Amino acid sequence: MKRLFIAIDIPLNTNIIEQISRLRDELVNERIKWVEPHQYHITLQFLGNVGISDISSINNSLEKVTGNSSRFSMELNEFGVFKNFRTPRILWLGFSQCNELTLLKDAIDDEMIKFGFEKSDKQFSPHFTIARIKFLRERHKLEELVNSFRGTKFQVFEVEEIILYESILKPAGPEYYIIKKHTLK
Repeated sequence: MKRLFIAIDIPLNTNIIEQISRLRDELVNERIKWVEPHQYHITLQFLGNVGISDISSINNSLEKVTGNSSRFSMELNEFGVFKNFRTPRILWLGFSQCNELTLLKDAIDDEMIKFGFEKSDKQFSPHFTIARIKFLRERHKLEELVNSFRGTKFQVFEVEEIILYESILKPAGPEYYIIKKHTLK
């Protein structure tokens, strides 16, 4: 068994890396676990534990999806938190609405249903986690920082592929390994 997920990698430019560094510097005294930039990705579908014998068929289905999907652009333009600012748990960066991404996600979901994976009931909100918040003494500071970025267009990037990843949980945090890249037409 392998713990798998399907994702898009996020190639960040120096502007957004500098903004994340600014956040880290401002929140240096808080109990926050920052995600390493090489682990930034948009999860399209978390599959969980998958039998090794099913991986080839899953890759074939993903080839079918990417063969019917064209490359597209996405705009990175929003910082936010999950739960809320009173009890923040996740600090994330998000994207403007993108119909091509929604269609790609739906096509992947439709293919993965064939393997018994369920489609999520939650509305898909493309984002990637930049930090997991353990404890904040100054919640208002985080809210002010996040709000200071409202209306900022950080970067536009081209989505050229989706990736099937293996996730191995370790005490220091998850490690991700590429199983296969699938190029969009």
